[in-house]
Amino acid sequence: MKDKVVVVTGAADGIGLAVAEAMAEAGANVALWYNSNDAAVEKAKSFGSVHAIKAVAYQVDVSQANQVSQSISRVIEDFGKIDVFVANAGMAISKPILEQTLDEYHKQMSVKQMSVNGMKTGFMCWHTSY
Repeated sequence: MKDKVVVVTGAADGIGLAVAEAMAEAGANVALWYNSNDAAVEKAKSFGSVHAIKAVAYQVDVSQANQVSQSISRVIEDFGKIDVFVANAGMAISKPILEQTLDEYHKQMSVKQMSVNGMKTGFMCWHTSY
């Protein structure tokens, strides 16, 4: 993975953070995407210094296609390319579905499903421009 550029969504903790760290350990430069847990900012700094790679954290709501497209552009601007994209972001409302509001349900589904479509669209736009 030396000198590859890897984007990991949901990279503030859990599986996403573990993937980002493994990529950094393998020599990849890493873009950590997070929504609300800004621990990713400090993790990016740590990965950069510990593994001698470039690591940057970006706050991105992956359920919003415009944020995804803008963030893809920012990563390419900062790193020059994207070699690997790990679509790991997810969320869960910790209550039974019948107790969820319609807004909670829509947000959860948009993170899980629409985010992948937004990323696909953003990458298609980027690839067709080169």
